[in-house]
Amino acid sequence: MPNLDDTQPRLPAAFPDRPTHFITPDEDNADDGPGCLVWSVVFGFMLLLALGVVGLAGLAGWNEGLRVAIGNATATQSSEIVAQCARIPQDLASGSFGLAQRRFESLGAFTPPPPCVAQLAPTATAAYLASLPTNTPTPTPTLLPSSTPTPEVTQEPSTPFPTSASGFDLNKLLAEAQQLLSAGKFNEAIDTLDALAAIDHTFETVTVDRLLYQALTSEARNLFRSGQNLAQAILLTNRAEQYGNVGDLSYERYIAELYLQAQIYRDVNFAQAIRLLTQIVYQQGLTNYMGGEALRQLNNQTVKYADLLAQNGDYCGAQAQYDSALSMFPNTDVSNKRAAAAAACASGVIGATQDPLAPVPTSDPNAPAPIGQRP
Repeated sequence: MPNLDDTQPRLPAAFPDRPTHFITPDEDNADDGPGCLVWSVVFGFMLLLALGVVGLAGLAGWNEGLRVAIGNATATQSSEIVAQCARIPQDLASGSFGLAQRRFESLGAFTPPPPCVAQLAPTATAAYLASLPTNTPTPTPTLLPSSTPTPEVTQEPSTPFPTSASGFDLNKLLAEAQQLLSAGKFNEAIDTLDALAAIDHTFETVTVDRLLYQALTSEARNLFRSGQNLAQAILLTNRAEQYGNVGDLSYERYIAELYLQAQIYRDVNFAQAIRLLTQIVYQQGLTNYMGGEALRQLNNQTVKYADLLAQNGDYCGAQAQYDSALSMFPNTDVSNKRAAAAAACASGVIGATQDPLAPVPTSDPNAPAPIGQRP
């Protein structure tokens, strides 16, 4: 029998394992699964992931389109360069030297310039010089005596009898050319001999060829020595070579061609200009070529090349170029630039690079010095 004094509530005996405390609604739903906040985070992450996939796909398509566009632009530019190079010989043949010059200028704006610029420059120079008019002496025709002479007029002495069917005194022209040659008037002698050969190419061929060879080589040597017109000196040397061995003028022509090619690349392609001038100044040992102008140009192009490398972040390459420039001429400004480049290179801003264009004296002691360098 139960104790009547026990007032604590008790569960029926049919539920012996039932918990003895009441479960609140919140506790009853606690094990039903994740809450709304967790699902919101999951859905948000999946949305961001989907947007990322779409964005990456769009970026891949953009990059592919950009690559194709760049490839097409490069191909178009290359085809235009080829077309411009092909038109230059046509312009020269038709005498359109101004148009050819504009094509050279537009092609020279590329870095580096197309190979056709250096290949066609000597041809263009030769074609332009050949187009210039020459002062060919105009012979005076022989006047026939009047059939009805007037007694008051004194008759002029008769002119020499012509020595060819052309009506000109070829012996007189030949003697005039010899006098001009002896007087050192080589250009006038060349013009006279050219006129004589044009009148009658069979007249005294051996003598005319000998005198032409002498006049051409003498004038070419004067031009090489003065450095005033190297292109004309090269043309005269080429002409003289048709009549005999030009000897030391062949070496003069080689150095002059290097120098003229370097002028094409100056301030356009520093590396190419440095390479050509280095061949003259260091490989041939001609530090005084053109009165030292070749060495000054080499120094100038080296400093500008170093400045360009420094601007592009290649401080180690710039340091090497500054060192080369300072080995030619000391300069405070260049020394300061060299110190700044050396500090940036040592700090590891960019890895050290070995410059293949740094000039190294490799002069050949057996190579003959050009005329302008001889004592």
